[in-house]
Amino acid sequence: MPVVIGGVEQIEFQELRANAEYQGDYNEQTPVIQWFWKIVEGMSQDELKHLLHFVTGTFKVPVGGFAHLYCSNGPQKFTIMRTHKIGMPTAHSWYVLIDSW
Repeated sequence: MPVVIGGVEQIEFQELRANAEYQGDYNEQTPVIQWFWKIVEGMSQDELKHLLHFVTGTFKVPVGGFAHLYCSNGPQKFTIMRTHKIGMPTAHSWYVLIDSW
């Protein structure tokens, strides 16, 4: 029952990556995206939970996995978007989105 209410605690890197999408001029081959995934792949479960919390507002994966992330507008994939702003990456947990420059 706790899984249904709170989500799954174990974060699977490959599932996260497989359910990510990119916006702006980012794609799977963009160097910054490759660097991002290389860093994320080396993260501990605790670090992954903090990344997930930064992006989604929760430390747990939804029931059904990353394919079932929801935001204020309904279903939404884990998204990394280039905004061409100068500054640090920004997360919008209600949109499951990381803005980067």
